[in-house]
Amino acid sequence: MTRWRTLDQQTVRDLLTRLRGLDWGWTAAEVPDVARRLGWTIIADLPGAGAAADAGLGLGGQEATFVYRGDDVDRLKIDATGNTGAETPQAQAFVHDAFADLVATATDLYGPPDRTVHDGYPRALWQDDRTTLTITGGGVAVLVTLKPNERQQYWDRVEATQA
Repeated sequence: MTRWRTLDQQTVRDLLTRLRGLDWGWTAAEVPDVARRLGWTIIADLPGAGAAADAGLGLGGQEATFVYRGDDVDRLKIDATGNTGAETPQAQAFVHDAFADLVATATDLYGPPDRTVHDGYPRALWQDDRTTLTITGGGVAVLVTLKPNERQQYWDRVEATQA
């Protein structure tokens, strides 16, 4: 049987706690400092596009991506599982279980999600005054995304027009 990698519960708790404690509003120039404060190492920088970081999560060395929008950071994406490579029934069961475990840990930390979405890939979203943290059970992996609320609102409008 194939063994895909996922984060242990303590690592998830630590990651979610650190992410929720970040003060959003970074520019691309501030990304190296943000990564350093998180204990991450920038391993690739694509000016105008984003930066990849080794978050030390043991999932392959490029677990975090800062996505730029102009000179600002639009969102931060973190792999919470390894990539299964294909959407086989076994991979889908793994992603489903890992998603459920991550949502349970986030619920323990933050309370129930402010919103859940079940069209396509399941998502659970928590919002505070500035940021939205989303856990997504994608087809081949589970992702944690952090973005400013105004960007989440933008993507909500985009999705509404496509429905």
